[in-house]
Order: sequence, then C-alpha cells, then structure tokens
Amino acid sequence: MYEDNLDMQLHEAIAKGLTTVARSTHSRRTSTSSRAAESDAEDSDDEGPKPAPKKPRKVSAARQKQADMERPEVRPGPATTGLATQLNRIAAATVDAASRPESDWHVSARILFPAPGKEIGLTGQTDELKAVLHGCIDFIKLSLFFEDAYPVVLARGGFARSYLLMAAQHPAAIHIKNRLTNDMSFATRLADIPLDRINTTRGDIRQIAAQDIAGLYGFALSLPEDVKTIVNGRLQDHKYIFPVDPVTNRLKTELPFQHESIVSVLRKAVFTGQFKTKNLHRFSSTNDKHPDRLEVPDAMICLAATAVYAGLTAYRATGKHQKIPFTASAYEDVYRNHMRTLSDTRAHSRKPLHLVLHGLYNLVIETTTATPNAAGSSALLINLVDIPDSD
Repeated sequence: MYEDNLDMQLHEAIAKGLTTVARSTHSRRTSTSSRAAESDAEDSDDEGPKPAPKKPRKVSAARQKQADMERPEVRPGPATTGLATQLNRIAAATVDAASRPESDWHVSARILFPAPGKEIGLTGQTDELKAVLHGCIDFIKLSLFFEDAYPVVLARGGFARSYLLMAAQHPAAIHIKNRLTNDMSFATRLADIPLDRINTTRGDIRQIAAQDIAGLYGFALSLPEDVKTIVNGRLQDHKYIFPVDPVTNRLKTELPFQHESIVSVLRKAVFTGQFKTKNLHRFSSTNDKHPDRLEVPDAMICLAATAVYAGLTAYRATGKHQKIPFTASAYEDVYRNHMRTLSDTRAHSRKPLHLVLHGLYNLVIETTTATPNAAGSSALLINLVDIPDSD
C-alpha cells in the first residue's frame, strides 16, 4: 500500500509537471542588445597596451555558425546557490582599477599575446596562468553539471573573472589573483578561453547521446516510416525520459529520467574516471532524514535529457539520421522545460521524486552496464533505499 501511494503521488505530479511549455513562459532568453552594449563598455579599457587587431580565423561556415549561436549570451538573472554563492562572495571583493602595462605585473601574471590574426590561447602562457585557466575551465564545467547547464552571463569578463579567482587560490597563483582583483581587463582578455568550453562541453555530450540513440530506443533495424512513428511518439510531451516495460511496452511514468539513454549519457559523459570520488562532496540529498541518499543534481539530469532530445530530433523528419539546423535557443528551451518538470514534480511529490533521483544516482554509478528494464520498478527502488513507512 505504501508503495502504491508513492507511485500514485509521483504519477500525478509528473502529469502536472511534464507538459510542453511554450518557449516564452519558461525560457530566460531575453532581448539583451542594450545590456550587452553596457557590459561591453564596462569590460573595455581605454588605457594600457592593446593586443593587435584580430583577423577572422578561417573556419568552416557550419562550425562558425554553431559557435556563434551557442556562445553564452549576456542575460539577466544571476544564480544564488552552490558555486554561484561562492562566486558572488569573490566578485564582491573585486576592485575595478585601470589596467597597467603588462610589464608592470609579475611575470607569472602577464599575458602572452599572439601574432596578429590569432586569438589569445593557453599555449605559451606561463605555467601558473595555464594552471589557473585549466582550473577555471574545471570549475565552469562543474557549474554546468551542478548548477546550470545554460548559465546566465551578465558580462563575459565578469563571469570568467569569478571562476578565475576561484582557480587562483593556490599560493603559486598569488600574483595572478592580485591582477584579477585589480585589473578588470585581465579577465576580459582571457574570457574566451574558458567560456568557449561551455559550447564544447554541451556539444560533446550531445555527440555521446547520439551514438546510442537508435539502439536504446529500439529502432536501429526499423524502416524509416517506423522510425518516424517511434521517434515522434517519444518526443511528444517528452516521453523519451521514461523507461519502457519490456513485457507490456508500458511507459514507466513513475520513473522519470530513468530511461537507459539518460543513464548512458551520464555514465559516459560525466561519471568517468575519478569524477565521482573527486566530487562526492558536491552531491546531496533532498531528504534531510537521509543525507546519505545522494541524488543526481537537476542540471546534470536535464543536460543529459536535452542531449537525448537532440539525438532523437535527427530522425524526426524522415526516419533517417540527418543533420538538422542548429538552434541553441531550442535546446535551452528543452533544458528549461525539464528543469521546470523537476521543480513542479518536487513541489507536489518531493519524497517520491527523491527516491527516483537517488535510484538514478545508483544506476549511474553501477560498474556494469544496465539494460532498459534494469531501471527497475518503484518496488525495486523502495527496496533499494530501504525506506521505513514513517519517513
């Protein structure tokens, strides 16, 4: 009876939360032309040496289009939790001082400017600066997984500076930290190096999802017309997030986000190497009585689910895999829709959702490869976490 009540609560909550939300109602994408101009003015510097004017790099039109469209935008609404809270504390101590010549700064904190027509890169920078940049990239990737996969960027320089300061806490980076604190233009000039990794990270995860889509959704050997039917059926109302009972072919709506495609993406794209052990302290539980029942964070789940969505849409039109026009806003809208689904479901059915996300965590960290029906039932999940009726 307890198990049935949990299933019913979660099913009802999912039904309320899992709806196709119009883009204007949940996307945080807004018109930013005036804010962008203001931010650019703030990040610019009228004094000190300037790098030689850049000439456009020769890149393919398709690659340039994708990079331009998914480049993090200037948008309002900063986050206030987790890593973002630490960033806000750091940024509050930053001083907006005029830039000085490179020679005025310690050698470890100087930028090696490239030849004309080239962009500032990691290669050739001091060992200390490279270490800070690598650390900054790692912190940004963690924020994508644990905070927001489509982060708000008020200004590229300011956004990058906060993470650079987090990465510059080692004593060997004291001079870099000093310059970041006192020279606003320093982070602005370096910003593209870490921020471009946001595009790369999301793109890599989409590629990983695309590799197994056909097999995990059972249409690898199907005719194109059948593929269209399967794919469009799963895309409708985002049904692709649910595992399917292999016997009855029923969607297990009591197990949102436990489809093997999402589990596979999380394993292959996130939980690789020593990721779990190094970042175990970042995982948490929404059940105060059971803080040891760790959950996969919402941002990580929704990023993986959005990657699966992107993989399925490649088959939607013809039933054959084809490249589709890249639309960053569409991907963000899907991501926000999934975030809203989790938020609404948690509001109506907090405890059952906790069980599901804890179950997802356990599925992801398993060492053996699961099959679609290994996502289990709610009974298996309850037995797994051993919840007493009094909780």
